Amino acid sequence: MTMGRYIAVLATALVALARAAVPFNTPFQVVRPTRNHSSMTVVTEGLALLAQHEGRIALVSVVGPYHSGKSFLLNAILHDTQAFSVGRKTSPETMGIWLCRSNLTASDGSEVWLMDSEGFFGPGVDEGYDAKVFTVATLVGAHVVYNTVKVIDQQAVGLLEMLVQRAQLFRTRSAASTSGQEAPDFLRTEGFPPMTWVVEDFVQELPDRFREE
Repeated sequence: MTMGRYIAVLATALVALARAAVPFNTPFQVVRPTRNHSSMTVVTEGLALLAQHEGRIALVSVVGPYHSGKSFLLNAILHDTQAFSVGRKTSPETMGIWLCRSNLTASDGSEVWLMDSEGFFGPGVDEGYDAKVFTVATLVGAHVVYNTVKVIDQQAVGLLEMLVQRAQLFRTRSAASTSGQEAPDFLRTEGFPPMTWVVEDFVQELPDRFREE
């Protein structure tokens, strides 16, 4: 299955109607890396579980470098320290893309679901794979959270810019490869969803003039 196809399947499942309820605070995998970690494949069991949900979903996608605290942040949002697995090893903990139903509600009445993603710049993983993870997060997410550690520096900004450019290129190529009637709405939409940059363990002191303000 091509990348454009499994993104379309995932986006369709996010608004599917069904009969059963998906449990809260129970993450499940919907996309996993291929054996050589160069691309991704859909987890059919995860999509089947997603299709059981009744109603509309507003997806908050959390992305960022590996071991930057994405899963920890998601657990804090859920007020559940055991929901997402938190890595305690040097290797990345989260593989592929995971979804989790929360008890939060968006302003339009949609249920807020959370997306945890495999961290960028992991050992043995090239930037093309990272760009695919970022593309999925931005195409199906209603809001994107970019999570980093310590400081926002020029390197961090440059890496984010690279991911955005790769995602834009994929969207343009995918939309051009289909007719106007067949192209999904999310491929025809210009721009990206709103993004919040979260910096964990921010320890720098602010100058006194900013403290006074």
